[in-house]
Amino acid sequence: MVQTVQKQRVFAFDELRGVMILSMLVYHICYDLAELVRLKGMNWFYSEAAGWWQLSICGAFILVSGACCAYSGNNLKRGLKLLGLGMFFTLVTVLVLPQQRILFGLLHFLGTTVLLSIPLKPLLERISPWAGLAGGLFLFWLTYSLPSGRIGLSRTLSLELPPVLYSTSFLFLLGFPDSNFSPPIISALPYLFLFLAGMFFGKTAAAAGVLPAAQQIAFPAGEKQSVGLPAASAGDLCRPVADFPILKMKKRLHNCADALGF
Repeated sequence: MVQTVQKQRVFAFDELRGVMILSMLVYHICYDLAELVRLKGMNWFYSEAAGWWQLSICGAFILVSGACCAYSGNNLKRGLKLLGLGMFFTLVTVLVLPQQRILFGLLHFLGTTVLLSIPLKPLLERISPWAGLAGGLFLFWLTYSLPSGRIGLSRTLSLELPPVLYSTSFLFLLGFPDSNFSPPIISALPYLFLFLAGMFFGKTAAAAGVLPAAQQIAFPAGEKQSVGLPAASAGDLCRPVADFPILKMKKRLHNCADALGF
């Protein structure tokens, strides 16, 4: 017996998250080969291009996570789940790979910012979505080099920050790591601005009706259904299951994203 239900999901978010999960898996395989195995020929992993690759993964997750705050029905549960997963990985890396321990990684950051979005929501709703989107992206780019000791739009149009900000290990979460700090972190600055830009992007895209509509997905009777996201707009049309030739792959990606709490 097949029970057909209308799943309220924005598939553009799910598909982007699925692609980024695959990209993240490949990136971490390359990381292990370069850092742990020390495989010859992996010098390219330390190039600027690899740095942009890493940014594309983190940036996409942060943007989508921010956008989903406007759609999620329970940001408290979602934030606690992400933060709990992050703490689990912290425990595992401290016990198994103490030299590569993750003190505050992507999951920690997403969980913390999703929780922060709850009390900040009334304040952010006073800001125009377009202005918030543009301002968030601008401030992200302006502070992107903050962990490297400068602030500005480029290497030539930048201002060196006082070294005293980077002389203590207590400010690393804000974006001021000291010279002895090596574990990977996702600091509050500049990535908080990217998350906020994602929140405003979700509102902007929904208001403009540019996001895909809610989709109808058929589930076998009794199968556990994941919690979905509301449609981009109430007037959007729904496409039936037959219109998705790669539905099985999409469904796996959706379930993977739901399991991670994104």
